[in-house]
Amino acid sequence: MSKVFTDQIEKRTGGTAIDLPATGKWPTANIADNAIGNTQMADDAVGVAELSATGTANTTTFLRGDNAWTEVVMGLTWQAVQTASFTAVAGNAYPLNTTSGAMNVTLPASPSVGDEVLILDYAGTFDTNVVTLLNNGSNILGDTSTARQLVGEYQAMQMRYVDATLGWAPIRNAQASNIGSAEYVTATGPDGASGVISGDYRVHTFTASKS
Repeated sequence: MSKVFTDQIEKRTGGTAIDLPATGKWPTANIADNAIGNTQMADDAVGVAELSATGTANTTTFLRGDNAWTEVVMGLTWQAVQTASFTAVAGNAYPLNTTSGAMNVTLPASPSVGDEVLILDYAGTFDTNVVTLLNNGSNILGDTSTARQLVGEYQAMQMRYVDATLGWAPIRNAQASNIGSAEYVTATGPDGASGVISGDYRVHTFTASKS
């Protein structure tokens, strides 16, 4: 079989000249946009450097569905004890000391779905010096009111932003009254408080008097 070697095919009227590559690879200038499919691409040809995304790719980020490199958040980050009114940042947990007076906590502006904030009564004084949550333009439990207050002694509340309708909602809420003390019985009798061993069990004999 004979072969024809050439480095160019001359165009005719209405045609277009085509330059043929000497190395056997088609020039990228002659490849139409969106003409290459998966089968035409070499294995491992596309890496992180070829991706068009915002943010920085590194060992602590992942590529979200909106094409943005985002840090992986593992739980909440605890901050220093707060003693004055402040604006909370999503992803943080704040111990609050209201010994000196009431405080305002302004929730994050323009929150994203899933954002969380935790507030903790550090000194057990929310019952005397309350904390007021300011919604900062978002709903709290579907309400636009800015007069939501934390008033429980040693109260801890974790809030999550659900959507524009419900807004911020508590997903955990506890206070000192929810934590009971250990209950026990002091026994008296001839066996002493520790009782005696009877087979596989420790028993105690109580004494009683009859009047």
